[in-house]
Amino acid sequence: MVDCLRRKNFRELVDQDIQPARYHIAFGPVVDGDVVPDDPEILMHFSLLSFFPAPFVPSCASSPGKDILRETIKFMYTDWADRDNGDMRRKTLLALFTDHQWVAPAVATAKLHAEFQSPVYFYTFYHHCQTETRPEWADAAHGDEIPYVFGVPMIGATDLFPCNFSKNDVMLSAVVMTYWTNFAKTG
Repeated sequence: MVDCLRRKNFRELVDQDIQPARYHIAFGPVVDGDVVPDDPEILMHFSLLSFFPAPFVPSCASSPGKDILRETIKFMYTDWADRDNGDMRRKTLLALFTDHQWVAPAVATAKLHAEFQSPVYFYTFYHHCQTETRPEWADAAHGDEIPYVFGVPMIGATDLFPCNFSKNDVMLSAVVMTYWTNFAKTG
């Protein structure tokens, strides 16, 4: 597959009509019958491992412990030092949705791979470029590393990434590209 991708013209890769999948993002797994033989969730549930779903899986809502689960989530996503702060409530609500959408599935997938003795790596990217369309209170989001991976700060703002890149963004991009390149070369 890698050799095939390397022979492709970049336009052929970039100009794909990608429709949002049931995973709420445009870049969900593609069930192709070979690399991904079935829906990933089905594959996980029918694996030989005892796989425990993330605490946000909807099936938990009908379980006997739903009140305990609700109270646990409320406890974990409340800033007890400043409960009446609306900004903090917004931030913790965003953390809840982020954990549900990205963190819990990533941790569950990593755990599954680790149980099969596959090497597992995580990284966290907290930086985001400055743009007029993003509110000041917004933190980094999933995918904010992408312009840095592909060196966009070195060429400046684009239609896809209308950011006000600084000199620090250019340096960060060089570091991120080095990290990703080294990881691709050596694992």
